[in-house]
Amino acid sequence: MKILVDGDACPKSVLRICKKVGRKYGVPVWSVASFHHNIESDHHVLVGDASQEADIKIMNMTDEGDVVVTGDGGLAAIVVGKGAKSLSPTGWEFRSDRIDFMLEEREIKSKVRRAGGRTKGPKRRTVEDDRRFEVCLEQSLKELKKMGNTRGNKLRGVGKSSFDLIDPGKVFGQLGLKKGNTFLDMACGRGDYAIAASKIVGGEGLVYAVDLWEEGIAALRDRASAEGIKNLKAIIADVGEGIPIENGTVDICLMATVLHDLVQTRDAQGAIREAVRVLNSLGSLVVIEFKKIERPPGPPVHIRLAPDEVESLVVPYGLRKGQVLDVGPYNYMMTFNRPPDSK
Repeated sequence: MKILVDGDACPKSVLRICKKVGRKYGVPVWSVASFHHNIESDHHVLVGDASQEADIKIMNMTDEGDVVVTGDGGLAAIVVGKGAKSLSPTGWEFRSDRIDFMLEEREIKSKVRRAGGRTKGPKRRTVEDDRRFEVCLEQSLKELKKMGNTRGNKLRGVGKSSFDLIDPGKVFGQLGLKKGNTFLDMACGRGDYAIAASKIVGGEGLVYAVDLWEEGIAALRDRASAEGIKNLKAIIADVGEGIPIENGTVDICLMATVLHDLVQTRDAQGAIREAVRVLNSLGSLVVIEFKKIERPPGPPVHIRLAPDEVESLVVPYGLRKGQVLDVGPYNYMMTFNRPPDSK
């Protein structure tokens, strides 16, 4: 999940509020604007000044569960249709039942101007506008949280699992998972990898499946019960903050198509630190990510992580890169191990 700000149609105070609220809720803020605008932002996309260029970029960057801030009703209509929320800079939500009326009103005003007439411009921005916008933005994030979409690791649980895209035989063949091992599926989503691992480690082994998505964990528990799986512990926890697993007890920790989301929510460091903490001296961290290519399925290419980017995130925590393996048309897998002399 992210907040996208239309820099061509929003005052600077709106971007400041978005950054403030984004930090509070752990949601990254992206701004998009033409080179005519001087915008300071950690995540800023610069576009040309061609007509609708910023709008097209925002449309392409928008995913279901995002929040788009714009004063452009046309752009709002498109992103709402993609399952995002859209807010005006003055603190009103563009709702599907009102957008048609707003677009019709905009077209009428445009016809008046083309005919040489005059229409009222926007009112001077007030402190009350800033206050109302901040309240509206916070409320929108809270609503998305209730729907299970506040954190990136929940989004993958709602949609299609990467388990459907990879070659399971190839993945588990390379993992080296054995009977009696302990396996951790971090940010497990619907838990497909955890279910598969539970059948490999057997009754003497143990599988942890951890995610903040409460509905997904509940469904996984029901599924495990229905299949008679007794060696799987499904846990509700924030992988970026801390997981209730003892130090040095895990043989293999898997992060399947979630690290890019954790980078966006600024939870990657915490999650990697937790993974390293629970690994035993011979343990491995395995990362599956989407190839950095301009085609679906998967997140926008600017969010995807190339192998060298994954390595730069993991290696500082004392692990050494092992194999990089192609595990399907859209995904690759990387293995990281403790150095031989580590304790």
